[in-house]
Amino acid sequence: MAFTYTGFVDGIRTMTVEGVVRAYNAPPRRVAAEDLPLSYPRLPTAGNENAIVTVGTSTERGSVDLVIIVEALGLEKEEATFDAALALIDALAGALKTNAGALGVESWDIRQQYEQYGDTTYTVVVATITSKAYYAGTGTTC
Repeated sequence: MAFTYTGFVDGIRTMTVEGVVRAYNAPPRRVAAEDLPLSYPRLPTAGNENAIVTVGTSTERGSVDLVIIVEALGLEKEEATFDAALALIDALAGALKTNAGALGVESWDIRQQYEQYGDTTYTVVVATITSKAYYAGTGTTC
């Protein structure tokens, strides 16, 4: 089956991350405290690389961010939020390890950051997940 960005994002959408209360298929319209932690994918980045040695060989690559909104800032729960984010990083890494082969995942980077949704800033965990598909070339070398 040929690599598609839709298929890659759909695979990420269906991945279960322990501790996530609600998984959205796209960025949520609003963030409700009862849904936290919640996750959603962003639109992917897309690209193509041509091999230098073999003309016609290319690599199609895509990266998608999976965002997990953990907790709002300013609730005087910094340590609990830190611990929750750390547990979600472990759960997300475990889910990626389990599903890497099925999803065609080549690599991932997970980080914590702060993002604004509406009038509120939240602690979020973001995983940039990268997949590559290789296509055989003509065999003509440079």
